[in-house]
Amino acid sequence: MRYQTLNADRIKLIFIIVFVCSFTINISAQKRKISAYIFHPHWYLGANLGLNTYVAEGWGAYSPLSSLGASGSVTGGYSFLPTLSFQATGTYGLYTWPDIRFSNVDHTFGAQNITADLVLNLSNLIKGYYLVRPLDISLYGGAGFSYRQKAAFTSDLFTYLGHAGLQADWHLTQLWDLNIMAEVNVTSDNNNEYNADTPFDMYPALKVGLTYHFRDACSVCGK
Repeated sequence: MRYQTLNADRIKLIFIIVFVCSFTINISAQKRKISAYIFHPHWYLGANLGLNTYVAEGWGAYSPLSSLGASGSVTGGYSFLPTLSFQATGTYGLYTWPDIRFSNVDHTFGAQNITADLVLNLSNLIKGYYLVRPLDISLYGGAGFSYRQKAAFTSDLFTYLGHAGLQADWHLTQLWDLNIMAEVNVTSDNNNEYNADTPFDMYPALKVGLTYHFRDACSVCGK
């Protein structure tokens, strides 16, 4: 009889432990779910690599593939609202322009670009902030400066640069994003030392990269 009572007490204790653990896990899950809707301003740092094509005088006479180039960028920014961020980007690019004046002789040259952008998170704007959403879509745009190296030209060139693009962010974790960006960069018509009817030269680019968000423990754990 005493043995049966002891077993019954043990069963009750097990049920109580299971109930308490389940209740604790449920409350914790609810906290995590609620915290996903609470925005915390934070810094972020990213890097990306991509391809570009140079669009300038004679572009219709040569294919985009013949003017392919490559670039790499480092971006640092601050998200101060769920929908808005400010970022600065440094880029080194290699560009190719088939010069139609000399039987499509390829001019390959490098340039260092620095831009300041505003980023508008369309997903948060339309659907509201949600930290664990798998995908965010954003628009970004800004302006800055470009230093084009001399290469085969008569001199180097310091000029303006404006750009705008569309960015998709896949949230690998709450701290890491996989980024895909499609953008258009616009610069001076004299960038290739050939002034024609177009008021500017441009180079569309497609880039892939990673971004790390410096979120604190509160924004990740919901404390």
